Amino acid sequence: MLVGILEVHLRLFSARTLKEKRTCIQRIIARLRNSFNVSVAEIGKNDKWRECVLGIAIVGNERAFLDNALNNVLAFLERQGNVWVEDWWIEIL
Repeated sequence: MLVGILEVHLRLFSARTLKEKRTCIQRIIARLRNSFNVSVAEIGKNDKWRECVLGIAIVGNERAFLDNALNNVLAFLERQGNVWVEDWWIEIL
């Protein structure tokens, strides 16, 4: 069994309050879960209303599958108009 992990640092353009940030991030998390069947959680910068760190994980038995799935998730995030992907890293364990 292999586990693919993607950590993404996002900057939010439209959020002016923590409530707006949570609304935006929850929408993104729901879309990631529904579209890519991954586990997602906000894992950092919880008190910053223009920044967010998401942790995304997926389990599989082939390294290429996990790498492809996490790159698709990253591409999805980069296409979002209301967030900017500042930094990211992928690790497969």
